[in-house]
Amino acid sequence: GAVAGSGIWATHFVAMLAYSAGMPIAFEPGLTVLSAAIAMSLCGVGFAVALMAGGAVGGMICGFAIAAMHYAGMAAVQLPARGVWDFPYVSASILIGVSLSGLALHFAFRGRMRRDYVLGAGLFALAIVGMHFTGMAAVRFVPEAGHAFSPMAMDPFALAIVVAASAALIVAQGLIVAL
Repeated sequence: GAVAGSGIWATHFVAMLAYSAGMPIAFEPGLTVLSAAIAMSLCGVGFAVALMAGGAVGGMICGFAIAAMHYAGMAAVQLPARGVWDFPYVSASILIGVSLSGLALHFAFRGRMRRDYVLGAGLFALAIVGMHFTGMAAVRFVPEAGHAFSPMAMDPFALAIVVAASAALIVAQGLIVAL
């Protein structure tokens, strides 16, 4: 759960660091950390459920983890703008994350052949990316005067360091498990 959640979180924030809104952007640290905790804890629950009740059900929980992390992460974004949300796209993004994650863990936990694991991993990656980019299509930022940044806001460089540390954590956890 920690590895998957960290990977989901890092993927989201790498994409957010690459996002160009055409205006200054910063990230509220509390919500940024909360988004990582959501991803890791809900993925852990999803994998536990997958072991007990089947891959599809656990995968759907992991899909909710992806969506919850994404929207908590989006709440952390600070811009001199107002976010306008297109709720059919929000719904579609959640459906993409939940359905593809459920399908991914169904194949991965069925695991009869190597291709089941490859298909599961590919579907899980597609769930993350599809949910994120559909979720980004759901928001439009309208410039608005008077939006002040929180004094605690993290600039993109600081977030890049945190994302790099998260990636290092993923690699370290993988090495520990391998040993």
